[in-house]
Amino acid sequence: MLFKASLDSLAKGMSIAILIFLGIGASIIYNLEPTNPNEIPLWAALLIESIFLGTFLFCYLYAPQAYIVESDKLSIIRPIGNIDLALNNFSSARLVDKSEIRTLVRTFGVGGLFGYFGFYYSSSMGKLSLYTTQRKNLVLIEQKEGRKVILSPDDASLVETLVSKLKN
Repeated sequence: MLFKASLDSLAKGMSIAILIFLGIGASIIYNLEPTNPNEIPLWAALLIESIFLGTFLFCYLYAPQAYIVESDKLSIIRPIGNIDLALNNFSSARLVDKSEIRTLVRTFGVGGLFGYFGFYYSSSMGKLSLYTTQRKNLVLIEQKEGRKVILSPDDASLVETLVSKLKN
């Protein structure tokens, strides 16, 4: 069963703003005069633009697009490198209350560019792996070895689907 994961307004706005920033950088590079000593050197402008473009592409390629629940696994669909989580390794699945993630701190991840994904820490929940695109419909999956994963499907019925799979 497919569960889509669309971006919330903050993630959309941030992604569009960064794209505009990349466009402005490209136009500046295009208009540089290599012989003018008062301008930034062309190689430096190209290096900076390449770093920003690489970050933009990396975030797009690893951002979650959807979730698929199959008979034996949950797949997190991304443009590159899908993640498969075995259902028999899940101990529980439930919706997350907003109060549980008030103190969410990003330890290594993305905080808005095409979503919110990577490694995070919450004082009430401990270490978390987020594969989310919005800040609502947050679904917490706890695995038997203690790993905690948070997803954000457009349709929160993903929880019921996972719970019914866990009971079987």
